[in-house]
Amino acid sequence: MFLWARLPEGVDAVKLLPLAVARGVAFVPGAPFYAGLADTRALRLSFVTASPEEIDRGVAALGRAIRQAQSEAPC
Repeated sequence: MFLWARLPEGVDAVKLLPLAVARGVAFVPGAPFYAGLADTRALRLSFVTASPEEIDRGVAALGRAIRQAQSEAPC
C-alpha cells in the first residue's frame, strides 16, 4: 500500500510538499512516523488507488518538484 523513500541530501519533505501539490501529486512527510530523531528527508507514497499510468505521471511530477527544491536549496 505504501512505499517509503528518502529525498536527496538538502531536500526537506515538508518543504517539498507544496511544490509537489502544485504539480498535482501529494505524499505524506515521514518525520511524524519517527518515535525518536525524525528523518526530514523521509516520505511515504501511496500507490493503492492509482493506476500504473497515474503512478508514472505522479513519479515524473514528483521528480520535477524535487529538482526544483534542489535548485532553490541554499548551497
